[in-house]
Amino acid sequence: MKELSCILLLLLFTLQQVTGQVYVEKQTRHRFAQLTLGLDYQTNFGGSTQYLNRQNQLQSLDFDPLHKARFIIGGTHFWGHADFYLAIPLGNPVLQSDRQEVSFLSGVETVLKYYPLRIQHNKIRPFLGVSIAPFYYEQDNGYLDFGNGPELNHTSLPLITGLTFNSKNHLFEAGLLWNYANKQDYFISQQQQVEVTTPPLYFNLSYRFMLETTLPAEKDWESGRTALVTDKLAEGGGLNDFYIGVGMSSAFWLGNSDYNESERPYIPPYSTSLMPDFTIGYYLHKSDMNIALSYRAYGTSTNTYGAIQNLKRKSLGLEVSKVLFDYHGFAPFVGPIVSLSLIHI
Repeated sequence: MKELSCILLLLLFTLQQVTGQVYVEKQTRHRFAQLTLGLDYQTNFGGSTQYLNRQNQLQSLDFDPLHKARFIIGGTHFWGHADFYLAIPLGNPVLQSDRQEVSFLSGVETVLKYYPLRIQHNKIRPFLGVSIAPFYYEQDNGYLDFGNGPELNHTSLPLITGLTFNSKNHLFEAGLLWNYANKQDYFISQQQQVEVTTPPLYFNLSYRFMLETTLPAEKDWESGRTALVTDKLAEGGGLNDFYIGVGMSSAFWLGNSDYNESERPYIPPYSTSLMPDFTIGYYLHKSDMNIALSYRAYGTSTNTYGAIQNLKRKSLGLEVSKVLFDYHGFAPFVGPIVSLSLIHI
């Protein structure tokens, strides 16, 4: 938390332009998007499960709300009509009751929101949207000798709505998320399975700061200087070059192992894995293509009712991507990857 706060303050003091709503004056490529950084506070409502009590009988347990903070990084796009961001949890709260420890939480959430009325200074704007959210559930029973329950995870597309208030560079927001796919089958022991209802509703309050980082280049673009310099460099191949990159990626398991399905059905498919992503590549300006080598390594494990399993995977991939078009700086791309993978179980 302290480190994230330092990063946020550093960006605030080093970036040159911090004027919000620059797209109100006119709509150009340099006013298309604004970087946003901030914090979010989220709580949930509803949900219940069952567990085996001291007498080995089924007993119900209703979920109390859990609260967590999240770091938000993203940006407004399409001149204030859209908002895309990542919400990264800063903790994993756990419900404790009658020797039960229950975790029901969402992982790193990718949010896409649409504003029918664009974000504007001193205005309250409604939004609708959807998110791509991995949900995790785990239930540990202190009454069992080996009470570590399976970590159940699935990726859902919950619906979101809410209101955003904009004051200069500040965005204040109240939102509601509805996870309609909130019923899951869960093994509460090696032999017994029940249906768990995870929280369907999540309420959040957030604050974000808007930063404009591209506007200083607008003058050269409109005067033609940018095009002149670009054409001159392109003639001699000066815009083709090597690059390196690092980021975060995630891997989703599409199915369970045949062994677990037949011998240990209480072990679910492995959970979603997060990993660093390293890339070295070469950019070709004329064709607007990238050729790159990427390296990814991640691992996952499970300790479910006494059964321990570990898996590690390393991969080296050759990627080729082609930018499809440039819409005011919004440039989607597509391409294949050939990957060599080493898996250790």
